[in-house]
Amino acid sequence: VIRLGYSSVQPGAWLRPHCGRTNAQLKWHLGLRVPPERCAELRVGNETRHWEEGGLLFFDDSFEHEVRSRCVSERVVLQ
Repeated sequence: VIRLGYSSVQPGAWLRPHCGRTNAQLKWHLGLRVPPERCAELRVGNETRHWEEGGLLFFDDSFEHEVRSRCVSERVVLQ
């Protein structure tokens, strides 16, 4: 584990497309507080995924990725 922390995304937030600095690590997100209506999404390359409470998402952040929240409540993950 290189870094461990929480990530909170507020309703209406958009984390613009960006890439990680290296492809030497994979990222994972554990959904802690996730609105049930699949309104928060992670796009990595050409693939879009939605968080689920208690679910894990793995991705290579060296690929372009972005986060969008169309939720009315915050999304919180452990990463």
